Amino acid sequence: MDLKPGSFVAAKYRVVRILGRGAMGTVWEAVHTLTDRRVALKILAEDHQTAEARARILREARACGRIQHRNVIEVFDISELEDGRPFLVMPILHGETLEDRLERAGPCPEADAIEIGVGVARALVAAHALGIVHRDLKPSNIFLHTEPGSREVTVKVLDFGISKILSRDEASYTDAGRAVGSPAYMSPEQAKGAADIDGRSDVWSFGICLFELLTAGLPFPGETPYAMVGHILHGPPPDFDALCPEVSPELRALIRRCVVRDPSKRLGSAAELLLALEAARGERPPSSLAATGPRSLRAGAPGPPPSGPGEALAPLPPVDSQGQAAPAAGITGLPPVPTTIEPASQACRRRSRPRPRC
Repeated sequence: MDLKPGSFVAAKYRVVRILGRGAMGTVWEAVHTLTDRRVALKILAEDHQTAEARARILREARACGRIQHRNVIEVFDISELEDGRPFLVMPILHGETLEDRLERAGPCPEADAIEIGVGVARALVAAHALGIVHRDLKPSNIFLHTEPGSREVTVKVLDFGISKILSRDEASYTDAGRAVGSPAYMSPEQAKGAADIDGRSDVWSFGICLFELLTAGLPFPGETPYAMVGHILHGPPPDFDALCPEVSPELRALIRRCVVRDPSKRLGSAAELLLALEAARGERPPSSLAATGPRSLRAGAPGPPPSGPGEALAPLPPVDSQGQAAPAAGITGLPPVPTTIEPASQACRRRSRPRPRC
């Protein structure tokens, strides 16, 4: 099926324009013909109709549908084109990915880094409470979304396509013995292809993201994905005091507690990670975050943090379909289905290219 502006999909979505392209497919802006709601359609490419690709897009729909949290991208619907290709119906996001922000402005101030981290941690708490491990947490999968007409930024965690659902009925054993994910952010156990990874793997990835957010660099050098994974598994551990002396000792200590090869010695859960971030912020979350500049960061749902991994947070409010702000052109594309190691990534190139400070 050849999509173009004006085409109708599943008899109820009118295609408007392309928002982004990925190696596996395309994201289109569309309008629901009955409600006039503008949505994003994440459509698998014609040449990627493999069983693995279909399983990945279905896994993303199932994971996001189960989590239902304001810091996790929502999936409204899943359907198929006339040629059988599956697609997801998702909200249109306005803003930029964390990767785009780093490329544009360099390292973030610590206060912003903490607020972004709190939003990501809340998403992980909600996912892990349901037995869902993301397995591909990285800056390109973290979106800084601004509702039209608002000055606040809400953190959204994207792309649960390679998530692992830790239940006897739904767990997939097809990944055992191979690495899936993005090399720069993989935990050691994930890089080894271990079948029994849990939420602590996401805690490692979070630590790498936090380091990059504060420094615009990566702690494990490597000119290729294989070299980077080799350093993660066998190289000397990073000396974070030397790598980021300008970062506060408190945040360096938090990164060290995340980036530990032995999962049993790592920070034990996303809930502990959230508490540590709030301690670094120096206060409990207020009922709302007031705008303090051109944009303020809203880390997640108001109110006190969860007391444990099972406490739910407020759901994502409806997206304003009448907003006039232009949607981000780079909204979540479809990254490649991981094989043994993802091809050379932007992360490898970013490591050797300095960024200005914001």
